[in-house]
Amino acid sequence: MDLLDLRADQRAAAAKNEKLGEMYVFASRHVKCTRCGLVPRKADTVFFKKNDSPVYSANNGRICICKSCAQKIFEAYAKETNDPLYALMQFCAEFNYYYDKEVAIALYDNGTLSLGRYIAKINTVDRGKTFADNFASVVSTQREEPAVLEQPTYNRTTSWAIEDKKNKDNVSERIGYDPFIDGGFSDEQLKFLYNTCAGYLTDAVEQDPHKLQNVVLMCKTFLQLETIDKMLNNQFNSVNPDTQLIASLTATKEKLTNTITRIANENGFAEKTSGRSNQGSNTLSFKMREMEQKHFEFSKVNIHDVRMAESFKEIAKINAHALMDELAETGDDFARLCADQRQFVVELQEENDELTEQNRLLNIRIKDLEEQIKAKAR
Repeated sequence: MDLLDLRADQRAAAAKNEKLGEMYVFASRHVKCTRCGLVPRKADTVFFKKNDSPVYSANNGRICICKSCAQKIFEAYAKETNDPLYALMQFCAEFNYYYDKEVAIALYDNGTLSLGRYIAKINTVDRGKTFADNFASVVSTQREEPAVLEQPTYNRTTSWAIEDKKNKDNVSERIGYDPFIDGGFSDEQLKFLYNTCAGYLTDAVEQDPHKLQNVVLMCKTFLQLETIDKMLNNQFNSVNPDTQLIASLTATKEKLTNTITRIANENGFAEKTSGRSNQGSNTLSFKMREMEQKHFEFSKVNIHDVRMAESFKEIAKINAHALMDELAETGDDFARLCADQRQFVVELQEENDELTEQNRLLNIRIKDLEEQIKAKAR
């Protein structure tokens, strides 16, 4: 903690105490912050609570420093270690709070980790416990830290889902090597990279080495962008958010987003630059859909006739049965449910087409009747 900051906090607290009056500060039994010297009128709202602690009994179950000082000490630990979870463990050790690793990780993964949220959670879930109660687990956690720094290997995927493993194998096979194995990424980061990269590895990309490298670069940039989002969420949920850090992270996020957009546009990954919008433009189904979208009235008769033709229905039925047979091969109840839903959608589509045609014919009939009425009126 910077000595100049400490002196500034002490001077500010002294100014507040002076307004309260000398007799109030030195003759009363109110709680006093042992760091900055602040003596508030309502300690319940200014000091963090420590349930069932004999050390803070005279303070009505409140720790010896105010929330502002506690937050500054926590932020100093986080800045020094560059690890908010380890900083939280240091704070718990210093003020005898119970360190619940599962609660801390859950708050961190949700982007809601803050000193106030953690203490409130601990006072409810782990009431009465101190740092000594989980000392053994903390020691084991410290001994496991070097293993986290080891480079990831394929053995780490034993607990991954089947889809994650398939995407990892697909990325390694299409690119020719594993582009993320030497990056020192965590398991969750590796899953994100493999799953994101697998979505961009089309046949056209696989045939272009330049595009392959840009896919890898863009996936890493996506991971950096997600990390920035988590850091922003942590700041927004903190008691005293750092506005300068938020501004810096926001600017960095904008640059990363522009980089991703530029890479996608230059390599044709985006829809508007990929040329995929022209694929299949000469097929009959594409022309039918295009005329329908442009509200070409004379095409509606042809579209209805085509969709209601026996050959078209037979093709749709064959496709539906093929899908049902393919899904049925899995022997899964969910697959059969999907097949039933597909059949139901086909029936609804046919009904919708029939009603659309009836509506069109009725509109023509209405127009004819209107013209007859106008002719008689003349």
